[in-house]
Amino acid sequence: MIAAHQDNTLHICTITQKLGGNVLYSGLDYKNLLINFVILWMAVGCSAGSGAVVFAPTPVPADVSPASYAHPSAAFTVVLPRTWALRERHLTVISIASFSPPRSHVPLITLAALRLNAPPADDTALQQLMTDIQTRWRPDAPRYTEITREAMGDGSWRLTGVRQTLNNTAQQINTFIEIHDGLLGVIEVVLTDDPALNQRVQEAVNTVQFHPTSDLQPTTPETLRLMSSNALEALNVSAWTAPDGAFFVTGEVANLSDIAVEGLPVEVALLTQDGRAVTSAADVTMGYGVPPGGFMPFSLRFGDGQPALTDHFTLTFGAEAWEPLSTTPFYGVGVLSWTDSFTVTPEGWLLVSGVISNPSETYVYLPRVVITVFDDNQRVIAARFVELDKVEFAPGEQAPYEVLITELGGTAARYIVTVQARG
Repeated sequence: MIAAHQDNTLHICTITQKLGGNVLYSGLDYKNLLINFVILWMAVGCSAGSGAVVFAPTPVPADVSPASYAHPSAAFTVVLPRTWALRERHLTVISIASFSPPRSHVPLITLAALRLNAPPADDTALQQLMTDIQTRWRPDAPRYTEITREAMGDGSWRLTGVRQTLNNTAQQINTFIEIHDGLLGVIEVVLTDDPALNQRVQEAVNTVQFHPTSDLQPTTPETLRLMSSNALEALNVSAWTAPDGAFFVTGEVANLSDIAVEGLPVEVALLTQDGRAVTSAADVTMGYGVPPGGFMPFSLRFGDGQPALTDHFTLTFGAEAWEPLSTTPFYGVGVLSWTDSFTVTPEGWLLVSGVISNPSETYVYLPRVVITVFDDNQRVIAARFVELDKVEFAPGEQAPYEVLITELGGTAARYIVTVQARG
């Protein structure tokens, strides 16, 4: 049975791990919100429904020994397992790097360094600086509560706290703050329920070294707001093969910024084990835009299937010439409302139907219905949109809709209906 769910807040409460293998992040250009994701997937766990992913001979086991990482700015170094995924950001005023264990999209260690233009003159000023960081300038400040503060023997401070995640669970956070010759270093550690994993995190944190000789330009501590992992996040990514042999990469984009993102380009490139690109597919997210704090699905289809020698893919959001700001407003919840119901056809297809209403006083145009389908592991296994055959949608007007989804990457467990229209 499929559990229907209308997403009236444009928020999905469940965030799960990405598909198989390591998730490597590189090449972030935050000016244009360009984010590259390299997702490695193995033969097991990468086919869903009917169809299978065919691979070259099984690769040798990954090297799990520790490796030394140095940020390109030379602001800090750390030693940690080489299989951990990296998200890296390099600006003239701040250096940031986050590390996630294999098969997880949650960074457990985040490092940041910046050069203060006015370092605290005494302990009172230092305490006030740490308070401001914890309550005003950390990117999760509205969801974070400090619990304890303790001076460490090496001159740093350890601040413990709790953060509410997007799925409303409590996450224990240890934050380490130190200042050397004007260089402010911050280490954020996420604690888990796995003692062995926490031990590896502790071992890595003990190797962190901040280097005041870095050429970072002086800035104010408010710059720590940029310490957020990403403005855009890929969630619930799935790779699967349809019965006709077509290969899909499906998932969602979460917009963690404070601006609406319109026409977000999405590209998937299939690569060989040595990184050679074989083929690619590109599209945009399915709605008119992704509101702040909102989500929107994407679906990239390779009609000829997965080339035999490919074993991983890159997922890229944004483009050099793309501008996220919308020149034409789009509306969803707050202006429009809708109902939904579903039917599973004899062919096993999913038919979602309902009625869209415009109870507002706003004239909107070209209503679009987006359906996102999940399996019981919360992976996106299908996504499709339709535009109503209706240019103008006047206040008080209603219109029926139907969306037929014929290609599913597994057994549907729930779906979300999102409706948007142009202003």
